[in-house]
Amino acid sequence: MRNLWFILLILISLSNRADSVKELDLYYSNLTMIGGDLSEVTVSYQRPDVQDIALLARLIYCESGYEPMLGKLAVGQVVLNRMKMFNQTMSQVVYAKGQFDGVRTKYFYRQPNEESIQAAKKLLYGTRIFPENVVYFANIAASTDRGWLRKIRDHRYLTISNHTFYTYDRYDFTSPKN
Repeated sequence: MRNLWFILLILISLSNRADSVKELDLYYSNLTMIGGDLSEVTVSYQRPDVQDIALLARLIYCESGYEPMLGKLAVGQVVLNRMKMFNQTMSQVVYAKGQFDGVRTKYFYRQPNEESIQAAKKLLYGTRIFPENVVYFANIAASTDRGWLRKIRDHRYLTISNHTFYTYDRYDFTSPKN
Protein backbone atom coordinates (compact mmCIF):
# COMPACT_ATOMS: atom_id res chain seq x y z
CA MET A 1 0.00 0.00 0.00
CA ARG A 2 2.83 2.42 0.86
CA ASN A 3 4.30 1.86 -2.61
CA LEU A 4 1.01 2.82 -4.27
CA TRP A 5 0.83 6.03 -2.22
CA PHE A 6 4.44 6.78 -3.02
CA ILE A 7 3.84 6.36 -6.76
CA LEU A 8 0.75 8.60 -6.58
CA LEU A 9 2.68 11.23 -4.69
CA ILE A 10 5.52 11.09 -7.20
CA LEU A 11 3.11 11.67 -10.07
CA ILE A 12 1.40 14.57 -8.30
CA SER A 13 4.67 16.09 -7.21
CA LEU A 14 6.37 15.73 -10.57
CA SER A 15 3.52 17.53 -12.20
CA ASN A 16 4.00 20.30 -9.63
CA ARG A 17 7.78 20.30 -10.06
CA ALA A 18 8.62 18.79 -6.68
CA ASP A 19 12.09 19.77 -5.52
CA SER A 20 13.09 16.58 -3.75
CA VAL A 21 12.18 13.21 -2.33
CA LYS A 22 12.09 14.96 1.05
CA GLU A 23 9.07 16.93 -0.19
CA LEU A 24 7.37 13.67 -1.16
CA ASP A 25 8.00 12.33 2.34
CA LEU A 26 6.37 15.47 3.73
CA TYR A 27 3.25 14.73 1.67
CA TYR A 28 3.25 11.13 2.85
CA SER A 29 3.71 12.12 6.51
CA ASN A 30 0.54 14.23 6.27
CA LEU A 31 -1.43 11.29 4.92
CA THR A 32 -2.98 8.61 7.11
CA MET A 33 -4.70 5.68 5.46
CA ILE A 34 -7.79 4.63 7.39
CA GLY A 35 -9.60 2.38 4.95
CA GLY A 36 -10.07 1.54 1.29
CA ASP A 37 -7.35 1.50 -1.35
CA LEU A 38 -6.16 3.52 -4.27
CA SER A 39 -6.97 1.01 -6.97
CA GLU A 40 -9.53 3.60 -8.03
CA VAL A 41 -6.94 6.16 -9.17
CA THR A 42 -7.73 7.14 -12.74
CA VAL A 43 -6.87 9.92 -15.13
CA SER A 44 -8.90 10.86 -18.19
CA TYR A 45 -8.95 13.91 -20.42
CA GLN A 46 -11.80 16.27 -21.18
CA ARG A 47 -12.01 20.01 -21.75
CA PRO A 48 -13.16 21.72 -18.54
CA ASP A 49 -15.18 24.93 -18.46
CA VAL A 50 -13.15 27.98 -17.35
CA GLN A 51 -15.90 29.02 -14.91
CA ASP A 52 -15.88 25.56 -13.33
CA ILE A 53 -12.10 25.75 -12.90
CA ALA A 54 -12.43 29.15 -11.20
CA LEU A 55 -15.28 28.08 -8.91
CA LEU A 56 -13.63 24.81 -7.91
CA ALA A 57 -10.28 26.55 -7.33
CA ARG A 58 -11.96 29.11 -5.05
CA LEU A 59 -13.63 26.36 -3.04
CA ILE A 60 -10.41 24.36 -2.79
CA TYR A 61 -8.58 27.51 -1.68
CA CYS A 62 -11.05 28.48 1.04
CA GLU A 63 -11.44 24.92 2.37
CA SER A 64 -7.86 23.64 2.03
CA GLY A 65 -5.63 26.49 0.85
CA TYR A 66 -2.76 25.57 3.15
CA GLU A 67 -3.07 21.79 2.85
CA PRO A 68 -0.65 19.77 0.70
CA MET A 69 -1.60 19.19 -2.94
CA LEU A 70 -3.10 15.80 -2.11
CA GLY A 71 -5.42 17.47 0.41
CA LYS A 72 -6.49 20.03 -2.17
CA LEU A 73 -7.22 17.28 -4.68
CA ALA A 74 -9.26 15.37 -2.10
CA VAL A 75 -11.39 18.39 -1.16
CA GLY A 76 -12.04 19.15 -4.83
CA GLN A 77 -12.91 15.55 -5.56
CA VAL A 78 -15.61 15.65 -2.89
CA VAL A 79 -17.30 18.37 -4.95
CA LEU A 80 -17.07 16.33 -8.16
CA ASN A 81 -18.30 13.19 -6.40
CA ARG A 82 -21.32 15.07 -5.05
CA MET A 83 -22.08 16.44 -8.50
CA LYS A 84 -22.25 12.92 -9.86
CA MET A 85 -23.95 11.26 -6.89
CA PHE A 86 -26.64 13.91 -6.41
CA ASN A 87 -26.95 14.87 -10.10
CA GLN A 88 -26.18 18.54 -9.46
CA THR A 89 -24.13 21.25 -11.13
CA MET A 90 -20.93 22.51 -9.57
CA SER A 91 -22.67 25.73 -8.50
CA GLN A 92 -25.48 23.78 -6.84
CA VAL A 93 -22.97 21.69 -4.88
CA VAL A 94 -20.67 24.57 -3.90
CA TYR A 95 -23.44 26.98 -2.87
CA ALA A 96 -25.71 24.40 -1.19
CA LYS A 97 -26.88 25.77 2.15
CA GLY A 98 -24.86 24.57 5.12
CA GLN A 99 -22.43 22.44 3.13
CA PHE A 100 -19.06 24.18 2.78
CA ASP A 101 -18.25 26.58 5.59
CA GLY A 102 -15.49 28.20 3.54
CA VAL A 103 -18.03 29.63 1.09
CA ARG A 104 -19.22 31.95 3.85
CA THR A 105 -15.73 33.36 4.44
CA LYS A 106 -13.78 36.17 2.80
CA TYR A 107 -11.29 33.60 1.47
CA PHE A 108 -13.84 32.21 -0.96
CA TYR A 109 -13.98 35.59 -2.72
CA ARG A 110 -10.21 36.07 -2.95
CA GLN A 111 -7.92 34.99 -5.77
CA PRO A 112 -7.04 31.33 -5.11
CA ASN A 113 -3.38 30.38 -4.86
CA GLU A 114 -1.66 28.66 -7.78
CA GLU A 115 -1.77 25.20 -6.15
CA SER A 116 -5.56 25.46 -5.74
CA ILE A 117 -5.94 26.40 -9.40
CA GLN A 118 -3.69 23.50 -10.44
CA ALA A 119 -5.67 21.08 -8.25
CA ALA A 120 -8.94 22.24 -9.84
CA LYS A 121 -7.52 21.79 -13.34
CA LYS A 122 -6.19 18.32 -12.57
CA LEU A 123 -9.54 17.23 -11.18
CA LEU A 124 -11.52 18.68 -14.05
CA TYR A 125 -9.19 16.95 -16.50
CA GLY A 126 -9.99 13.65 -14.80
CA THR A 127 -7.56 13.00 -11.94
CA ARG A 128 -9.25 10.95 -9.20
CA ILE A 129 -7.71 9.83 -5.93
CA PHE A 130 -10.55 7.91 -4.29
CA PRO A 131 -13.93 6.28 -5.07
CA GLU A 132 -17.06 8.20 -6.05
CA ASN A 133 -18.87 7.49 -2.77
CA VAL A 134 -16.47 9.71 -0.78
CA VAL A 135 -18.64 12.83 -0.52
CA TYR A 136 -17.98 14.28 2.93
CA PHE A 137 -15.03 15.73 4.75
CA ALA A 138 -14.43 17.45 8.04
CA ASN A 139 -11.67 19.12 9.96
CA ILE A 140 -12.44 17.27 13.18
CA ALA A 141 -10.40 19.63 15.36
CA ALA A 142 -12.23 22.71 14.07
CA SER A 143 -15.73 21.27 13.63
CA THR A 144 -18.51 22.64 15.82
CA ASP A 145 -21.10 20.05 14.77
CA ARG A 146 -20.21 17.14 17.07
CA GLY A 147 -23.55 15.39 16.43
CA TRP A 148 -22.85 15.16 12.73
CA LEU A 149 -19.32 13.90 13.39
CA ARG A 150 -20.70 11.11 15.58
CA LYS A 151 -23.15 10.20 12.82
CA ILE A 152 -20.47 9.81 10.14
CA ARG A 153 -17.58 8.38 12.18
CA ASP A 154 -18.25 4.81 11.03
CA HIS A 155 -17.93 5.94 7.40
CA ARG A 156 -14.36 7.20 7.73
CA TYR A 157 -12.35 6.54 4.59
CA LEU A 158 -9.11 8.51 4.71
CA THR A 159 -7.35 11.34 6.58
CA ILE A 160 -5.14 13.77 4.70
CA SER A 161 -3.47 16.40 6.85
CA ASN A 162 -6.28 18.21 8.73
CA HIS A 163 -9.24 16.72 6.83
CA THR A 164 -10.92 13.37 7.31
CA PHE A 165 -12.95 12.08 4.36
CA TYR A 166 -16.08 9.95 4.63
CA THR A 167 -18.12 7.71 2.37
CA TYR A 168 -21.83 8.03 1.67
CA ASP A 169 -24.41 5.35 2.34
CA ARG A 170 -27.89 6.48 1.38
CA TYR A 171 -29.42 4.31 4.09
CA ASP A 172 -27.51 6.13 6.84
CA PHE A 173 -27.86 9.74 5.73
CA THR A 174 -30.79 11.89 4.77
CA SER A 175 -28.90 14.78 3.14
CA PRO A 176 -25.35 15.60 2.09
CA LYS A 177 -23.14 17.63 4.44
CA ASN A 178 -19.37 18.12 4.07
